[in-house]
Amino acid sequence: MLDSTTVQKQNKNYKAMNRSAAQDKKLSWKAKGIMFYFLSKPDGWEGHMYDLLQNGKGGKSRVQSAINELKVAGYIETVSVMKDGKFQGKFYRVYDQKRKIR
Repeated sequence: MLDSTTVQKQNKNYKAMNRSAAQDKKLSWKAKGIMFYFLSKPDGWEGHMYDLLQNGKGGKSRVQSAINELKVAGYIETVSVMKDGKFQGKFYRVYDQKRKIR
């Protein structure tokens, strides 16, 4: 029998998430994996290419093709950050359900 302390410690790494992307037959397994990684992060977390490359296998071109797949499907968008009219970088805004592409 597990004591309640053990159970509480195990539950710290659980998160409820929308499974729309996991069930989307139009997405490759590669794109679903990146989407799962994004959805496992806390609300407000900003995804960057550097983070994806540091935390998984595959080169930049493989990761970029999965990102593009998720963009086309409507699960993520790229947000450019500007300050005083100068480009500061970009991050990925992730949606747990498909959005209509503008």
